[in-house]
Amino acid sequence: MPLRRIRTALITGGGRGLGAEIGSLLAERGVAVGITSRSATDLEATCDRLRTSGSTCVWRQCDAAVPESVAEALTGIVHDLGSVDLLVNNAGGWVRGTLEATDPGQFRALVEACVLGTFNFCFATIPYMKAAGGGFILNIGSTAGVEWFPGSAAAGAPKAAVCDLSRRLRQEVAEHGIRVALLNPARIGKWSAAEELESRRCGARFLSLSHRQVAAIALFMIDQPENVAITELSVVPTGA
Repeated sequence: MPLRRIRTALITGGGRGLGAEIGSLLAERGVAVGITSRSATDLEATCDRLRTSGSTCVWRQCDAAVPESVAEALTGIVHDLGSVDLLVNNAGGWVRGTLEATDPGQFRALVEACVLGTFNFCFATIPYMKAAGGGFILNIGSTAGVEWFPGSAAAGAPKAAVCDLSRRLRQEVAEHGIRVALLNPARIGKWSAAEELESRRCGARFLSLSHRQVAAIALFMIDQPENVAITELSVVPTGA
């Protein structure tokens, strides 16, 4: 069944992981998908996989933290797809451990990917959505952005910025028919042995969600009727 009013989608960080899974579910529903990533390694293979569903998929290499790179990638994807009805800001990352143990360069990279990347793609995409009479923006945050747990000060701060940006942007663009939603998942994917060890040291639990589970929840948020808005949703594993 086609998604409501969603014919084309742009997914940042779409070459692998959660971005690729969201792209796969969208393609299965007949949505034409554009994906971007700073690394081109996985983009072509992911596009080939998405095309097996019969949907269109295009890709552009892009550094989400650089406005000129974002503008160039978006122009190319709009040229290929004709529009961007849905923007999924998924580009991001994570840093492990306490603030004192965090390398400043890693923290800067996280801010650039999460905060600047989300801002830059919203900034570039909103004019297209305004011209089209509406659209949908789904920002991927993290539970670390809305609650504290051991060792999350450095990692959680950029995620909190994405959460706050989403809430404020929702009000700014509502009159233009653009809906903004925020999905805050807990840890996604398997923990490595080193990550388990660090998490135990910080006192954190190391349960996790699958990429497919979170992608399905993202699709649920997107595919709501116009009179229903799931503006923000946090998702955590239960251990069951």
